[in-house]
Amino acid sequence: MLVLVLLVLLVLLVLLVLLLLMLLLMLLLMLLLMPCPRRYMPDICRATVGLLTAGTDRLKTRCYNLTAMSFTPKEVAESIRRHIPDFQISYAPDFRQAIANTWPKTIDDTEAREEWDWEPEYDLDKMTDHMLTRLAERGIGPDEKS
Repeated sequence: MLVLVLLVLLVLLVLLVLLLLMLLLMLLLMLLLMPCPRRYMPDICRATVGLLTAGTDRLKTRCYNLTAMSFTPKEVAESIRRHIPDFQISYAPDFRQAIANTWPKTIDDTEAREEWDWEPEYDLDKMTDHMLTRLAERGIGPDEKS
């Protein structure tokens, strides 16, 4: 009976890991298919703190745009290949592409840069390095980075 319970728990754990991997893949695909200026979450967190700690005498605006990088699916794949040389990707736009095509191609974040010194820390390669390192810390991905 104990063996059966342990087996069921193991199967549930495997299913949970597969679900998490599918969610990660869906997120990656969304990032790949939507051609708009990107920001990486650690940069957004830093920006939030920067805005909250900026002296109110410097702030002239109440709503700020932030941007950091733009990239194509090919560029993402090339960045990943710096760590995983045999990485392959295939993708095809779906109905979300029509939505993404209505978005602006650039965002002007001049006010944030001037009023409270916003500056993104991450570019595509640094973001890829960070993501793959965090995944490796969780045991996800290749055993060794080249």
